[in-house]
Amino acid sequence: MEHNLYGLEIDKRAYQLAYFAVMMKARQYDRRFFSRGIAPQLYCPTGYPEGAEFGSLLLVNDLEDRPQENVDRHLFSGNFAEELNRWNFRRLLAQKYDVVCTNPPYMAVSNACVKLNEYIKKNFADSKADLFAAFIERCGQLLKCNGYQAMITQHAWMFLSSFEKLREKIQLVDIVNMAHLGARAFEEIGGEVVQTTSFVIRKSHITDFKGVYCRLIEPTTQQSKEDMFLAGENRYISAQKNFSKIPGSPVSYWVSERFINVFIQFPLLGDISYPKQGLATSDNDRYLRFWFEVVLNNIEFQCVGSSQSKDISAMWYPYCKGGMFRKWYGNREYVINWRNNGQDLKINPKSVIRNPDTYFLSGMSYSDVSTGDFGLRYYGTGFVYDSCGPMLFSSKKCSDENILGVLNSVVINSLYKIVCPTIHFTQSAVAKAPIALTSDEKIYGLVKQNINISKRDWDSYETSWDFKKHPLI
Repeated sequence: MEHNLYGLEIDKRAYQLAYFAVMMKARQYDRRFFSRGIAPQLYCPTGYPEGAEFGSLLLVNDLEDRPQENVDRHLFSGNFAEELNRWNFRRLLAQKYDVVCTNPPYMAVSNACVKLNEYIKKNFADSKADLFAAFIERCGQLLKCNGYQAMITQHAWMFLSSFEKLREKIQLVDIVNMAHLGARAFEEIGGEVVQTTSFVIRKSHITDFKGVYCRLIEPTTQQSKEDMFLAGENRYISAQKNFSKIPGSPVSYWVSERFINVFIQFPLLGDISYPKQGLATSDNDRYLRFWFEVVLNNIEFQCVGSSQSKDISAMWYPYCKGGMFRKWYGNREYVINWRNNGQDLKINPKSVIRNPDTYFLSGMSYSDVSTGDFGLRYYGTGFVYDSCGPMLFSSKKCSDENILGVLNSVVINSLYKIVCPTIHFTQSAVAKAPIALTSDEKIYGLVKQNINISKRDWDSYETSWDFKKHPLI
């Protein structure tokens, strides 16, 4: 209690509850504990605003001398108690530990107050995307050499590009083990938003180190995840050095050496055709309509799928907005008010116009958000596109058919589960797909056949602007 167990808490009430819980746990082992005069090493930054704002992220370089009470003035000083508590709070942050264990707060740093936001960007530049990431880095700083760091955090740091520099730092230490929990790891938290991982890191670096990873993301309840873990199912032993062989160095512990080599053998999509993000209107109710909600003659359909130039006097233009999962063709439902080259949108300070030089060019698109597989659709010319429906434009190195064939294959979904395992297909993640370049006419023919089949299916519904008649007639 005095020399081995230490704890910090910035919330006064939580600190009091923790203090009480530790005291009662000690009393469970020693009935005379309360009479021994032992105080737990738990502290709260009472009267210390800087400590209350930054908590354990506070960096303490020089620790001043322990404050001394002025016994001539008064025996028990409230100010002295606060000063001593503040000093102890800093003392614990200046020490090094054999084990650091915590469940840090999860919050995008951009949503923090200005002071905390600036502090993290200055002191934790490689993990500034989220508070939990800054705590991963900070806990490592609090460790002695060969010490252990045990945490449960959001699993985003394992995959997303915004945490790539943090992953590079973690490659310099050893991930001993991990329970990759995914969504619904706790009964109190529902939905897919909070997806967690629990892990232990040792502050050491052993060449060819292999950690043990438990993949528990498939079960949908806390109990079923626990049962799978205790049964020893879905366990992987993975060499940590393999992570850096995949672009972005994701913690892809479950993939084989053969699978990893795919990223080495073939060029990446980003080297051939990088995804482009479109505009954000800021007010879809004002600027967007379903195509059947406006007068048909006011929609510029003439240049869709052809080389004809657009009529700049028209008011409504076909709009690619992402939408439901669908491959090859479809999701052509919306039009956008782009009269006079989008003049109304451009003068709106809340609207964001991205990559306007690529509007109306021939391209392919996918839905940014999906809880299922990746699906790429051919659009051709004539479309403005959305931030939730990014576009791909082929280059001389690779044709539309080549890209569509690869990105709509079964293999690509397995690859994207490595570089993009969240519900968002981010541009940087999509660009990391390896592309096998081909000019095989048979493959091109199959791709065109799939586009035609998907088009016939889409056009068999009255919600398609190319609907002619019901397929049963």
